[in-house]
Amino acid sequence: MSSIWKEVEEEGIAKGIVQGKLERSSEIARNLLIQKILSTEEIAEVAGLSLDNVREIADGLC
Repeated sequence: MSSIWKEVEEEGIAKGIVQGKLERSSEIARNLLIQKILSTEEIAEVAGLSLDNVREIADGLC
């Protein structure tokens, strides 16, 4: 495989990993929001998301 295609493949894999981690963090935040045990600030910290992201997820649950 040429080096250009190898780089493109590696970049695609890296983006997929980042996207997967973001989706998992969002799933964790959603589950915590449903349980109503933690504040949005605490959920953001635990899930590794911004407070704005957690608020968006919370708005989607209503």
